Amino acid sequence: MAESEKDQIIRKLKAENKGLQEQIAYLRRKLFDHKSEALNPNQTSLFDKGNSVFNEPEQTGDQSSSASNQLRPKKSKKKTRREKVDSKVPVRVTIIKPVCIRVHRSC
Repeated sequence: MAESEKDQIIRKLKAENKGLQEQIAYLRRKLFDHKSEALNPNQTSLFDKGNSVFNEPEQTGDQSSSASNQLRPKKSKKKTRREKVDSKVPVRVTIIKPVCIRVHRSC
């Protein structure tokens, strides 16, 4: 290769390298820089005195205790497996013994 060809390749690679460096810097700024939220002026504030969503105070201990005096439904007792199966249904017990294959001499 001649010196002029090498110089052209070097200039081309340096230009490409510079473009890639700029791309990396741009993407880093997009990822890691501070971001600001765009505020909509038509959006009402939650804390304005006139248009506040929070006009009524939260329940205090006295108010919440009156709600706890209400009747609660009783939990039903969980049935055991025997109680779930009707006593009139016949039950058949089957015992399956393992088949011994003469791999070990213990059989």
